[in-house]
Amino acid sequence: MALSHFSEYGYEGASLAHIAQEVGIKKPSLYAHFKSKEDIFFACLHDALQSDLLFFSAIFDKTLSAYH
Repeated sequence: MALSHFSEYGYEGASLAHIAQEVGIKKPSLYAHFKSKEDIFFACLHDALQSDLLFFSAIFDKTLSAYH
């Protein structure tokens, strides 16, 4: 949810209140899990990069196995 919010509004335009609302919690509850908006952003970035890494690794593995 937060990733789509950052994608739509950018880092500066992203609102922790709106992210919390989309997730179904109150804004202060976000701080139980993250120190700041920056931490949430980097967690989203990390998850997105991990997803891309898995995707490209699977393609690489398929391509490599096709040549063996």
